Amino acid sequence: MEGYQKAQKQIDDLAAEWQKELDQKLIIIEKKSNELKKNELLLPEDLE
Repeated sequence: MEGYQKAQKQIDDLAAEWQKELDQKLIIIEKKSNELKKNELLLPEDLE
């Protein structure tokens, strides 16, 4: 039973680490998306 609990803790810790990384990446994506929306207003409609 101790081995199971140890393994489960490792899985939980890894999942928490991945969730933290995902949250950070989502924040970066949101910031870049907002920047793009702001810049779209400044770009000419037709770039040909």
